[in-house]
Amino acid sequence: MVKLVEILIPKTYFIGIDESNHGKYPEIYVAALSPNEREIIPSSTPLPKIRSKKSLETIVSGLDDYKYMKLSRRTMDFYGKLSSLKSQVISTILVSFELNPSRMIVYIDGGGSLEFHENILSLFNSNQSKGNLLPQNLQFAIHGDQIYPIINKADRLAYKIFREVERNPNYKLQKRYVSLPLRC
Repeated sequence: MVKLVEILIPKTYFIGIDESNHGKYPEIYVAALSPNEREIIPSSTPLPKIRSKKSLETIVSGLDDYKYMKLSRRTMDFYGKLSSLKSQVISTILVSFELNPSRMIVYIDGGGSLEFHENILSLFNSNQSKGNLLPQNLQFAIHGDQIYPIINKADRLAYKIFREVERNPNYKLQKRYVSLPLRC
């Protein structure tokens, strides 16, 4: 008699983060999640910033999940300094996925200072209980939305959510929306 044993190998998740409407209101931050390693292979030619009439469902096809956060002028005024707010936004969205941090590799569009990098890690690691996100698993890429497909998808989603979903109450994205916690 032969016994078959099923071995489950945990997935590594690749997360791309970008925002839309930067510097204006509301700003929309999106994190796109995929277990597909092809999503982090740098493109040999710049990926286009696609601004199309494709449906939200078409844009998210191929993703396992995505989350977004909307920042109003009031929220931005309340939190003050933009770099600390951006750290809080990114860490809060990452925590909302409820993933094992050792299985996450995060790519963020734009440059990241050492302080910004450390703030995200500190906030993330202090607000979840499944382990720590390692510094090497948090990557910044200037023009990352033109280099990495996962960031490009986050860019397209952020634009779509800003342009259409926020104006159309028929979209039901409550399960994807992440609220920013109030600080004391």
